[in-house]
Amino acid sequence: DEWFPEKLEKQLNVFKNSKDDNLGLVSCGANLINKKNKRFSIYNPKKLKVGFPEILLRNPIYSNSSVLIRKSVIDVVGERDDKMKYSEDWDMWIRICKNNFKIEIMNDILFNYHFHDSNVTKAQKDSLLKVRDAEYVFNKHQDLYEKYNYVHVGWFRLGVMYFMGGDKTKSRECFKKSLEIKSSFVPAKVGYRLSFLANFGIQIINFLIFLYRLAHGRTYLIKTDSM
Repeated sequence: DEWFPEKLEKQLNVFKNSKDDNLGLVSCGANLINKKNKRFSIYNPKKLKVGFPEILLRNPIYSNSSVLIRKSVIDVVGERDDKMKYSEDWDMWIRICKNNFKIEIMNDILFNYHFHDSNVTKAQKDSLLKVRDAEYVFNKHQDLYEKYNYVHVGWFRLGVMYFMGGDKTKSRECFKKSLEIKSSFVPAKVGYRLSFLANFGIQIINFLIFLYRLAHGRTYLIKTDSM
């Protein structure tokens, strides 16, 4: 990845000018660069503040390269959890919020994020490992999911991830657990039914995820087959 020359200065200014003494992390947007070294999309979220309960649903920060964290925050929340391979950053952001520190995302593109054959292929091959890491985070922070009445949402998210990773049996188990907690939760009902539709179900879920990202400021659409 490549930082723009002004990245650190702009992020430091956010810290300096903030009226919130608990601001602990500042992130930013990125250009998404393909293997031909051309920009094919951007990540520049509209939402500037990050916190509970939304952070329990997804990792709000696109790349570690976007982040600037106060050392004092790391001293409090600790280092990354080395039991995970993929979600250790998301776990750390949750711990930052849990300790009452604030996360802010600048509406500025300040670095280039490069896609290449090795990171795209590896991400596709390790999709189930990512789900297991997400399940580890879910279990680790079960107290927060219960506090914000998000346990059924957590099981739903895992159901979607297992389905996308190819484990339909585990996916249905997660959707069922979500519905056991909240039988009226429509997304889990839809997910359970889509899990029987194989690739067509995956296409529908991909489209719904894209609509969700559009609605929440993640306006990029990554097409790895065109890189």
